Amino acid sequence: MTSSGKQENMFLRKDTGARYLAYRPTYPPALYEHILAYHDSSAEAERDFCIDIGCGPGIVTRAIAPQFKRTLGVDPSDSMIQAAKGVEGQQGIEYAIGNAEDLKDIKDGSVDLVIGGTMAHWLDPEPFYTEMSRILKPGGTIAVFTYAWAQPAHNTKNYTELRKLVDSLHNKINTTTGQKGNMITQSLYSDLARPSDFSSTAPHFEDSVYQVWDADEAYEKGEPYFMAFPLNIKNFMNWLSTAGPMVKMEEMDPEGAQKYKEQMMKKFLEVGDLKEDEEITIVRSIGLVMVKKK
Repeated sequence: MTSSGKQENMFLRKDTGARYLAYRPTYPPALYEHILAYHDSSAEAERDFCIDIGCGPGIVTRAIAPQFKRTLGVDPSDSMIQAAKGVEGQQGIEYAIGNAEDLKDIKDGSVDLVIGGTMAHWLDPEPFYTEMSRILKPGGTIAVFTYAWAQPAHNTKNYTELRKLVDSLHNKINTTTGQKGNMITQSLYSDLARPSDFSSTAPHFEDSVYQVWDADEAYEKGEPYFMAFPLNIKNFMNWLSTAGPMVKMEEMDPEGAQKYKEQMMKKFLEVGDLKEDEEITIVRSIGLVMVKKK
């Protein structure tokens, strides 16, 4: 099991929070229901205090907050925290700049649920699980999840050609500027380090639980997609601009990255026989890792 163990500088850019807030999708409600069912399965489980680690602009924070008396979103990026605080109508939510491996302001044994969306691949895993063993109550839960690259739904017009184009795009930017953490997301966290991988943390946690909702398998079985949402090609490319490898490409060669995105936009419209503002259904596979403190 692996993790990247490095916070990437791209998250510290001034515009990162606004870009994430504008273009990153929300997660399906069923995901949170699944996490809460697991959390509530312990006799000691409570819903007093939840921390969203690597909270970004607060997408997960706001979704989980109604289920807890108090919710805290933590992120090392000031840009992310400012974007999160700027969303109106938030109650029972606090935000703070900080790292998940060192939550020094959080009391021992005070947290019920630690949750994180598409961020655990950047953690330094052993210090992280050590810190979680300190702050979690007995029976408290860690739940971290990620989604795979976006792809068109299987019934999309010209699906085969569009899927090949999407796959080639992903391969291009991953092989050019992809980081170790990006590779872990593509495994849907099957390769993510667990507490059991470290002698220092294994005694403090139960066995982890791993769940995958695979978009291709859902289609083959005739089941509904777990995560699906409408998106036009213009906003698909805007979302792509928040992906780590593309951000890295923009930093290395801004003009080249912009030219590449324009070329890909043109190809998407041609191959899919689409208009720039025409929406198609985008689907994503999700992987979830959960573990309880003993």
